[in-house]
Amino acid sequence: MGVGTVRGWVGPLAALLVLLRWTAVLGVLVGGFSCAISRPIAMPAPERGATDTFDAARVLLRELDGVDPEDWQRARTLRARAEVLLEQAAERDPTWAPPRRFLDDLARRFLGGPSAYAQRLGAVAAQPGDAVAIYLVGRLEIDRPSQRFAQALAADPSLSWAHHGLSVEHESAQRSGPAFASASRALERARGGYEVSLFARRLSDLLFASGRGANAREVLERAAVRSDLAPLDALELDLALAILELRAEKDAATVERGYRRALRLISTGELNRGEMARLLLRLDAGRAGRSPEAWTFDLRVAIDSAGGAPWLDLASLELLRDDLVFLAYGLLELDGGFETASSVRIAGFNRGAARAAVDAWLAALPAVVRDADGNPKDPALAALVHASRAVPEQLAQAEPGVLLAFADACLRAGWFDEALSLARALHAVGATVVDVHRVESAARAGRAMVGEITSALTSFQGGERSWWFEPNPARASFDDNFEDRRRVHARGQSARDLRGLLDGLANIARTYGAPLGLAEPDLGARIRSSPHIRYGPFARVLVPGPIFARRDAQQGLGEAGSTVPGLAELLHALGRVALVGDVVGSA
Repeated sequence: MGVGTVRGWVGPLAALLVLLRWTAVLGVLVGGFSCAISRPIAMPAPERGATDTFDAARVLLRELDGVDPEDWQRARTLRARAEVLLEQAAERDPTWAPPRRFLDDLARRFLGGPSAYAQRLGAVAAQPGDAVAIYLVGRLEIDRPSQRFAQALAADPSLSWAHHGLSVEHESAQRSGPAFASASRALERARGGYEVSLFARRLSDLLFASGRGANAREVLERAAVRSDLAPLDALELDLALAILELRAEKDAATVERGYRRALRLISTGELNRGEMARLLLRLDAGRAGRSPEAWTFDLRVAIDSAGGAPWLDLASLELLRDDLVFLAYGLLELDGGFETASSVRIAGFNRGAARAAVDAWLAALPAVVRDADGNPKDPALAALVHASRAVPEQLAQAEPGVLLAFADACLRAGWFDEALSLARALHAVGATVVDVHRVESAARAGRAMVGEITSALTSFQGGERSWWFEPNPARASFDDNFEDRRRVHARGQSARDLRGLLDGLANIARTYGAPLGLAEPDLGARIRSSPHIRYGPFARVLVPGPIFARRDAQQGLGEAGSTVPGLAELLHALGRVALVGDVVGSA
């Protein structure tokens, strides 16, 4: 064969190789994932002593998550015991990453990230070819950690955690194909039940995000029958499967299966507060085909069966009027109780005893947030208390003008549920339609904005898909249909980083801000450029505000005592505050 003939084949041959390569990739992405996960690569199991000790440490850490914040001695004891067990597990099997990975996460949780990073760098310096050590350094770095993951993979192509880290990096860069492929390789190379559970849940999340819910569930179902799962691994897989089944909106049979699985999980009493909240936020899907009474009965029976959980209070269900959203967020309250100050206060407003509810709330405030006269130091809250003094014991006896001033004070303080209750009272006492509509619109807008911001932050933290709507564009003609022109975005797709999150929050403010007087054109720009503090390579944290502190001024962020612009400014207008930022270690 002549040179010319060879050259003539080079182009078509190269194209054929590329085509075959992408055909293979598409086979995995589109239809071949079942084969990939049905033939896991034989990997050596971790040392039995290491897995047993590691599982015991995980149980302690779950208990630590449920400790009352004021019981710091118990929290410190649990943390110390868990650290000892994790160190022992790492010593018993130095080739297994999870114990040291948990130690790093525990260090970061208690502000020891820089120390953990230095320790991992030292380990790499001592053993440059240790793939696990390289991976552990990579997940603690914010600047191109994928380079570390690639180095770890070169040192040991069988290391599941290196594939997992690359998958997280690919997803962050919105490279869905490589993210899926790396997640599949991580699951194929999983060592032990913990890795099987974690990597199966990650692969399932990626499948679900790509619109392949049935395949996502299949991944979890296959993993759930593994014989090397610890009880906690099985529980986490079962929970993930229940949530996925409840999200199968167009498949009633699958939703029903998820509903029953969720009730069984609740009845075990083994879910912690956060897991219970996540499940309850999805359980509403089970209402379909049931009367409210039957649905409530099922839930009460399941919770009654879980009587061992100290943070469950059956009596509180009556207060919540079967509202799962309130129930779920009640579980997330720091004090672990349902009857929070806000829920009791709202109940008082709904009964018409708003003045007594404000007095009870004021009496429970810590002295540090009250002035010498016993009133709140916050000006908006102080104005609310002052306005409540003019309101009679029962709202039905109030003058419309007095009640309207009280409602406006509630709106300025961010008491939107209370303001909505006052809108009903205003209607009852004969206030003008304009005033009632204004208060109601502002209250509903405030509730919507707080809910959307909470949803955005929650989905950003958990990497889950949820939705936000861009504001309707200006109407071009009277016959235009707003809904047809509204654009919808997935938070899970747009908020890959802090910049994406702030962009979404700016749009939320623009959508719901007008009734609250928060529709000024520059607000969105200020939110997108919210000032932040950078903690070396480890984190970026937005200045929480509402005013710049002396330390902020020293870093050149703003004048001490002046208002923090952007997200802090918006949250302060809503009567809220949040600590938001990027942190390393998700891989």
